[in-house]
Amino acid sequence: MSSEVANNASGVPCNERRVKVKGGTTLALRVWGNEEASSPDESKWLCLHGFLDNAATFDLVAPMMIKGGYASVMACCDLPGHGKSEKRQGGVYHAVDHIADAIHLAETLGWTRYSLMGHSYGGGIVQAMAAVVPERVIRVVAIEALGLLTSHPSQFTSNLRENILDRDRGLNIPNYASLEECALRRSTQNFVGAMPASAALVLVQRGTNKTENGFVWSSDATLMRTTRMRLDEGYCQDFLCRIVCPHALVFASDGLWRRAALPSAPLFSISWRFLVRFAYIAAEAWNFLSTLGREPLVPSFMRPSSTVSKIAYVYHSLLCRFACLSPQSCALVGTSKGGHHPHLTHPALFLSALEPWLKKSLSAEPDGGRKKGE
Repeated sequence: MSSEVANNASGVPCNERRVKVKGGTTLALRVWGNEEASSPDESKWLCLHGFLDNAATFDLVAPMMIKGGYASVMACCDLPGHGKSEKRQGGVYHAVDHIADAIHLAETLGWTRYSLMGHSYGGGIVQAMAAVVPERVIRVVAIEALGLLTSHPSQFTSNLRENILDRDRGLNIPNYASLEECALRRSTQNFVGAMPASAALVLVQRGTNKTENGFVWSSDATLMRTTRMRLDEGYCQDFLCRIVCPHALVFASDGLWRRAALPSAPLFSISWRFLVRFAYIAAEAWNFLSTLGREPLVPSFMRPSSTVSKIAYVYHSLLCRFACLSPQSCALVGTSKGGHHPHLTHPALFLSALEPWLKKSLSAEPDGGRKKGE
């Protein structure tokens, strides 16, 4: 089932589709380009948005990719519970199910090989897809993403309890008088950082439903509950280790990941890696020495909220994830601005930064689909 998108000023064909994938979930798609035309596999892109966003996040960059000759079709999907896609019965969502849904969606579209683009949470999903079905994935673009959100096994019981007992979350759904008011709310009150109201308006036009009292969010309110079970960090790193296709990590200098940078040490630079490793070793040594025959001593600079503690543990997880990536197939791409949504807020700048990698990635050869060390 498909329909043409109204008010499409880009000049690139765009259609809305609803597709039922294996398992019974119905997903909504916004498909840019001519699906009927014969096109090479590498120019077919499956695109996944971030948490609580929707397929409209690619509305500006998708037609630019097609006009620039870097894509023939870009199928932008609303993940379950987001945008116009079906909500999961019982409101239970998990990353592994989203990975399976996206793989089954490509199968339903009849795509045997394809390229992937994902933003934030969707970036972690496409990275996992590249690991799970490497024979199908030609190249991956992960925007402001490096793996999926994880938690320590010791947090599992408390997270599960909170999810099950948090029955009130999602019952009070706010109404907004206009789309502009929705966009203002989305642009300013956002845990990943603010965005221009014009960019937020692109998202809320697809991410809201009209009611007699105004507008409400269309996403499943239960998504705001604590996740019942997150992946362990080891699982996430295993996904990253198994990516063998050309893989671009796109970060904006003013994006979410700027918080992980250190003074005079840009993210993932040699100096950054040295400082993080040194802080981690120092923290582990302190913890060992402080527990010899007595209760642990936790000085102020090692408390969870301190900078040293974050460098030692949170940043060290990022370092381990980055170390999992193959230097032969992975490339860092930086943009000078764009916040956490550079592809939406500054699409021309985003595409300009990505263009050299897009050209180079077509000539790169994967190294055989095996995990490093096998």
